[in-house]
This record gives sequence, structure tokens and C-alpha cells, in this order.
Amino acid sequence: GEARATLADLKPGDELLVDCRDDQAQQPRHGCDIWAGADAQARATAAQRARHKAFLVARGLPGWIERVDGKKLTISLFSRDHATLQALLADAGMVPATWLKDKRWIAVVVADHELRTYNPPVDKQHGPILELLPPPADGYGCGGERWVFEPRVLLEGFRPGRLVRVFAHDAWKVEDMPYGEGLYEHGFETNDDDPGLFPYRTDLYNPELPWFAAKPTSFPPDQSAHRVGGELIAIDAARRAGRFRSDRDGAQIDFTMPPYGTVLRCGAEGELTDLPLGTHCWFDLHQDAAGAFTRAAVVLDDASRLVQDTVTYRVEEAAADGHLRVARQIPPIKDFQDQMITPPDLGRLELPVDAHTRVWKGGKEATVAALATGDVLLADHGAVSASSPGACTEIWAGADTIAATTEHQRLQHRALVKAQGMPGLITAIEGRLLTVVFIAGVRADFPSLLDGDPWGKPVFVAACDELLKPQGAFVRMGFANHLPESATAGAYGCSGIRWVVDSEHPESYHVGQVLRVLKEGWPLPVGQEAAH
Repeated sequence: GEARATLADLKPGDELLVDCRDDQAQQPRHGCDIWAGADAQARATAAQRARHKAFLVARGLPGWIERVDGKKLTISLFSRDHATLQALLADAGMVPATWLKDKRWIAVVVADHELRTYNPPVDKQHGPILELLPPPADGYGCGGERWVFEPRVLLEGFRPGRLVRVFAHDAWKVEDMPYGEGLYEHGFETNDDDPGLFPYRTDLYNPELPWFAAKPTSFPPDQSAHRVGGELIAIDAARRAGRFRSDRDGAQIDFTMPPYGTVLRCGAEGELTDLPLGTHCWFDLHQDAAGAFTRAAVVLDDASRLVQDTVTYRVEEAAADGHLRVARQIPPIKDFQDQMITPPDLGRLELPVDAHTRVWKGGKEATVAALATGDVLLADHGAVSASSPGACTEIWAGADTIAATTEHQRLQHRALVKAQGMPGLITAIEGRLLTVVFIAGVRADFPSLLDGDPWGKPVFVAACDELLKPQGAFVRMGFANHLPESATAGAYGCSGIRWVVDSEHPESYHVGQVLRVLKEGWPLPVGQEAAH
């Protein structure tokens, strides 16, 4: 039928279509979706076709340029097969033979290797279809439609082998791709778009290059670490170290944190002790002297990763059969016309929940049953393995609850930093002047901790070891300057804040040394007095 059913509703003789999880650890494999009966299967297929048509109408049909002859382009469209593409075009009211006869125009936009376009409303080129060529021999992705098209202007990007998007019907609006898909707003120097800008290996590109060799005395550059997921199973707070069980193969990996290493919990900076054991975390690792990935530049829980990606879950169906069905979404944003729009959902998934899942909603602890359709969530998970997706250990429901949880973590860490001193690295020494760059896990939060620069006031500085522990008394120094950030944008653990302090004994310090800095008015640690 049309309604969601249970396994108990299936009867002998029912005709089934089944999707399975890619779970090699379970034999037989575990079915995740079942469509019972010809009617249900037909509806599911029709719904998928409608979704795919809407997807292509919004973005344009994918294809490539086979040849360029003067101003004429031969474009071959991509699809599963010719019949599928013909059906899609017919459903959209576009008959190529009619377009050819009536000299109706289409629009073509250059795309990159991921079929992403830059600025379609500006970049598009209109023109008529001049000829319909015979379908090529069958091949993977061949749609069987080959059109000779003449644009008004022959763009530099119209070259043989280049990918394009084709808006085949004049009713299809040529608009920017949904937020995050287009190239216009892509992040500068991201390793998926500009791998050549990274002179080292990253998780996505440059496998022929060595990994970046991180040093404890300087901030490693953006995206130089190898990210590994795993269950946090042990911590040693005094040594800034711990152990996790890898998602990939279950191996137990010991890690240590360099001075610039930071921890994120619920989107705010914290300590290893803020992460409950058993929490699934992400570890951004650099290699140690033996070449093993054990030096953690960042340790963050699943909720913090969602915050970093500006993603939340939205409940679509209340918990049933131990699962919560949710959509992944990003918040409303302004388009290029400065209008607020709601981007399309990123996808859908099922969050496993059980009797041990803790839920926070409305400022207090609740139950999974209290979650309602439309609730916005962040979630942490437990152990993830080849045979288990990891049940949610904690769920925070509602924008107010999420904001309050993050703010609580932020204030808790801020109080700790004020008590211990702001950690930083000496990056330069010129005469009596020490340049200090502060360590922070969340750049946006650090300026409010500083609460302004201490012009005309002293600061108190202690030399530390690589575990951030002071190795002597705090020393009174003068605040000399606040410099602009150097080439550390995006570097792991770097706040971007550079202070210059005036020391009476600069010979006692060296570049790369770890310090802690207290502002005037912040209490000195118990048992310590400021030295001059």
C-alpha cells in the first residue's frame, strides 16, 4: 500500500524490492528499505523519477562538448540510457525534433569536473539547435542525444572535452545552483577545488606528495591533517593524551596532543575531560617521528562537526523501531540577490536511538518520545563499526537548547583559561619584544575572551612545557602591540591574535616556546606571585 509498514505486514507471495546496507560483516546482508507489491514499487520509482527531474531542471542536463566547428558545438548529454533521457525530456515538454524545426533556443553553461557551475545567470549562452546527430555507440552514462548548438558568443570555456549544463526548455529558469553546490561561493583554497595550492598530501588529493611534517613549535597549515573517526575509550588529561578505537578496522590508537592541539565539545572549545568516554569523535592527526598518525591537532565530537559544517538534523518522523528519521539541513541564507532562501536538504538518514540515549529539550532532560516532527537537533553518537551505525548517546533538541549548551561549554572553558592563562606560542623575538600568537580551537570565540587589548597595562607571562604547564612563576611584562594576523589563516589551533609583549629578560625565551598569558585583573594561580 501507500503507508509505511512493518515486517509483520509482509505475507508469503509478496513481491519485494530490497535495498541493503553495505555491511560485509553481516551475512546475510541487512535490508534497510523494502517495497512490497507492484503498486508500491511503481510509486517509489515514479517518485524517484520526479525527484531526479526536479534536480535536473534546477541545475541543467549534464553533458560534454564532443567537438567545436567554428561557432558550432556538438554536445552529447549524459544519462543512464537513451530511453531514460527521452522520457525525461518528454515529461518536461521538450521534444528535440520540435525544437529543431521551430528553431527554439536552449541555454548552455560551462561546468567543472564535478558538474558544478559558477554563475549560470551571467555565464549562460543561448542559441538554437541546428542539427540532431545519430546516437553514439552505447557506453556508461551515454544519454544518446547529440545536438549541434550555436551559441551567440563562443566562450573560452567551450572546448572539446569540457563539461556543460544544458537548460533544454525555455521554461527552465537558469539560476545559481543551490547554496554549497555552485563554484561562485566555494571556499578559497579548499583542497577539493584547488588541490594544486596544497604542497602536501591531503585527505582528498595529492596522494603522490608526503604528508605535512608538523612540529610542536608552530601551527600546522589548514587541511594538512589526516581525519580519522573513532570511539574515545581512554584519556590521560595530565599528559593531554588518550586512546580511541578506529571506525575503520577497530584498531586501538594512542594519541597525544601538541601544544596547539584543541578539543571541541558541542561546538565550543573544551578539554579532553569534557568528552564522555564512549563518545564517537573525529581526530585530525599528524604523523609522529615513526610516521604513525598519533599527534592530534583537533579532537571533536559529532555535534561539533555538525556545527563546523553549519548542519543540523530536522526530525521528519518520531522514533520507531529504534530509529529517528531525520533530514540534514543548513540554515536559511541570502542568495546573490540578497534575498533569504532556504537551501534544499542535504539528505536524509536514520539516527539509531536506544534506552541509553540522553535527550535535552526545553532546558531540561527529556526522553526520545518527547522529540516531535520539525525539531532541530544536534547529536553525539557512540561507537561506530562496520556492523553498527552507532546509537546516539546524546541529543540536543531545539535552537534554544543547542545555543544554551554551546554557551555553557564556552563559558566553562573561558573560566578555565582565565584561571590558567591563555596559551600561546612565541613566533618572533626582536630585542626585548616577544611576539605571541594565542592558541584557540574556535577563532570566533577568542576575541570575547580577550575583551580588548590591554593598552597601557601589564600582562603576566609564564613559560610552559609542551603540556601547557607553567615551569615557573608568572612574570610581569608590558603590552607593546597587537599585530595583524600573519600567514596563519585556517591553521590548526591558531586564534589569529598576535600580541607583542615587552620582556626585561628576552634571553630567557626562544621562538616556538609555549607561554601562558594572564591579563591584569585575572587572578594568578594559587601559590604564585608575579615576578618582575
